[in-house]
Amino acid sequence: MHHTAALMVRDGAIRWQVGKTVGGGWFIHASGEFPAAELVTALADMRQARLIARSGPDLSLTDAGTALLSEWQATRKREITEREQAARRSAQERTS
Repeated sequence: MHHTAALMVRDGAIRWQVGKTVGGGWFIHASGEFPAAELVTALADMRQARLIARSGPDLSLTDAGTALLSEWQATRKREITEREQAARRSAQERTS
């Protein structure tokens, strides 16, 4: 979920609604809808870890957040490549 949250922040799909709450506001979708609880939890975790910065309603990834997202993307790409290679080997073994 944290990976999805980082992508949404990067792409501007999540905004900050300033309000009188303990945290000074809340996360919303750019469309104005409230996100699912799992997404809010991931966003809050990332904000607490200083992976997300906010300026008014705008959210952005910090340098640390951008670096972590790059790591997640590389890991995901490697896992997909490994699965594809395993599927090809399995198919080749069946035809041999």
